[in-house]
Amino acid sequence: MTDDKTLVECCLNDNPRAHTIFYKRYSDRLYPLCLKFAKNHADADDFLQEGFLRVFANLKYYGFKGSLDGWTYKTFLRAVINYYFKQKKFKNEVGFPLDGCFQQYCEDCLSVITSKELMRLVNNLPDGYKKVFILNTMEGYTHKEIGRILKISDNTSKSQLARARNSLQKAIRQQRMEELRHYPEYHSA
Repeated sequence: MTDDKTLVECCLNDNPRAHTIFYKRYSDRLYPLCLKFAKNHADADDFLQEGFLRVFANLKYYGFKGSLDGWTYKTFLRAVINYYFKQKKFKNEVGFPLDGCFQQYCEDCLSVITSKELMRLVNNLPDGYKKVFILNTMEGYTHKEIGRILKISDNTSKSQLARARNSLQKAIRQQRMEELRHYPEYHSA
């Protein structure tokens, strides 16, 4: 049961062994994605479960047109993103690593803002801006791919990313101005 077609067909026939094989094949690759959205390993486990539930529920739509790996990743990512935004307890906390994701847009901002501050600002973005920002800058998706994932046009994705960047840059500037007001040197200049 190693070829994709047989594995998918057995999963569609509710074969528990096939589900286990499918899970074992992809769980190690998808768990790091869950950790990006979760604040701890227990929450990441919840994201992993939710993602696989969605993948198994939608497997009938796979159609063998592209790679099973690619289809599984995109379906899983959509499920995790939807689950993430449904969880209100994550509203003010997020565990995204910054490893270069924001540098291309705001090199100078990174020198004056911590990752914790940046993630707080990202969390305060409207949901649409936040989703596009995460998919583009943190996951590397193109606007066309984002459009398909979120069911929006390419242009909507582009404009929401631009608005997200502008909002973040404005928030960073405002935050820095507030901090400067606390220094006596600022008032005497």
